[in-house]
Amino acid sequence: MPKRKVDDNALTPKSEKEFGTENKGADGDGIKQDNESGDAKDVERTDNYCACYCDGDDEAENGIRATGDGDGAIAYEKGQQELAKYICSSGLPDIVRLVKDLNPSFPLDSRTIKRNCLQVYEKDKLRVKHILKTMDGQISLSVEVLRYYRPSGFDDAFMCLAAHFIDDRWKLKRWVLGFRCILGDDDEILHSATLKTVKDWDIESKISGLTLAESNVYDEMVEEIKDVVQQKKKLRLDGKLFCVKCCAKMFNRMAAAAYNEISDIIDKVSLMISWKFAPVWYLTAFKLKEALELDAMGEFSSENLQDFYDVPSADEWEKVKCICMLVESAEAVAKTIFETKHPTANIFLHNLEELRAILFKETISSDSFTSKVAKKMLRRLDKYLEDMFFVLSIASVMDPRHKMKYIDYLSSKREVSDGNSQSALVLDAVFGIYRDYVDQDLEKEKSVSDSTSSDSEEELTRSTERGGSKNSNCLQEYKQFIESNNKPPKSDLDRYLEEPVLPWTQDFNVLKWWRAESPKYPILSKMARDFLAIPMSVPTSGEAFSTEPRVVETRLMASGPALRDALMCTRTWDLKH
Repeated sequence: MPKRKVDDNALTPKSEKEFGTENKGADGDGIKQDNESGDAKDVERTDNYCACYCDGDDEAENGIRATGDGDGAIAYEKGQQELAKYICSSGLPDIVRLVKDLNPSFPLDSRTIKRNCLQVYEKDKLRVKHILKTMDGQISLSVEVLRYYRPSGFDDAFMCLAAHFIDDRWKLKRWVLGFRCILGDDDEILHSATLKTVKDWDIESKISGLTLAESNVYDEMVEEIKDVVQQKKKLRLDGKLFCVKCCAKMFNRMAAAAYNEISDIIDKVSLMISWKFAPVWYLTAFKLKEALELDAMGEFSSENLQDFYDVPSADEWEKVKCICMLVESAEAVAKTIFETKHPTANIFLHNLEELRAILFKETISSDSFTSKVAKKMLRRLDKYLEDMFFVLSIASVMDPRHKMKYIDYLSSKREVSDGNSQSALVLDAVFGIYRDYVDQDLEKEKSVSDSTSSDSEEELTRSTERGGSKNSNCLQEYKQFIESNNKPPKSDLDRYLEEPVLPWTQDFNVLKWWRAESPKYPILSKMARDFLAIPMSVPTSGEAFSTEPRVVETRLMASGPALRDALMCTRTWDLKH
């Protein structure tokens, strides 16, 4: 890999020789952030990194005794095992230092702790594999590339493969299944590392889709994984829904397109004010707005300042105002999506359409510059909406506040190129996918029904023999009469769509609603469960606004490949239930 240029602002991780002692420049997810932001509360996810690297004295003691009241001996081995379990599940990076501080005499053997952590991982992995294979639902995968910046300038990249699904309690889950180096001493290329992890977990028959930040870059990988999955199962709409593009990346590109229009002005402003560039796209608009306020106060009007700096002209300040307005509009919608309490796939379409309406209005602005920039941003949004049309729409239909009504509303505003309405296309897709779920449900019940039907046929034969042919003919005619006068029962989907939509509420919990209504819609609820779990974005919450990849924590690198993978995975697995 080409050597990265190292400058004063480059991330230069410190060498760690003791577990749990340093992490001041990144949060628990290894992301540099200026403000605190946590994952959505309904997503049971913990990604905090923690390397089990201890370079202390490896005492050869077999145990210690409790001090104080003389309660008896504390088993050293059990203590080490419990500590390993806590390390693997808690997400507390300073736990070993804390143990040392609380009880300096407690023997902390780094090799034993590492071995115990790997044992915890292998044991929990078997449980997770069983859960994923036997769960009554599908799994959506996401692939993220993280970075580790070395002082030498030679950077490492890591694949993080996660499974997204809704469990039996209707809780949205994100479980990391693999973390592998794809650039470095033990490198694997991304698609082979991803395939290797998928096959190791033996979940090909459960996969319904794959979300990537750079889907266009990894077309070959997507097709290869899709082929592997199709050998085990039939994909929805013949695989048209398999590849999901990252929504956060689309917002990033929209903001970049806007900033590129005033890149020279940004360079001027950055020299005039205290500006520490941060890899968060909306912070650039924040600093530009701060400069606008200073300019309005006359801070840049002095002759001395104008002699020393290239102060933007009045026309350039107007362009800055335009960019701030457009980027802030995108920021408001992005925060509604990524910082929501319930980050399920149903929330994306209507929010993106709100942004589309804002940008479209600005494209017909009397100001030519505003119109030009808005058109560039709108093109990127429209491309995403076009590519993700079916995924976004079907997930929206699974929202009882929308159903088909919102799609009908959008369809009334625009038609597709071949003359068919968007509404008709979505409805056909929804019913087609629903029929697949019905067929799958019938297959599962087939073995049970076969055994019961054979018993019923034997009983019917005996009854016919006792009653004679005359009674048999009467019963057969009666059965045909009943069938001809009975209307087929309505399906889950028919009843769901016919019922009125729910009143709109901003804090609506779609998972809670479906959990309560699933007995009423036994088959449709399975479809809703799979579509609502689709990750429309690889990064979420505050990470979604970053313009750089997530950063791997320094201490994690000291653990070695096996333990690195183990710790990345175990702290995201919630196995209490």
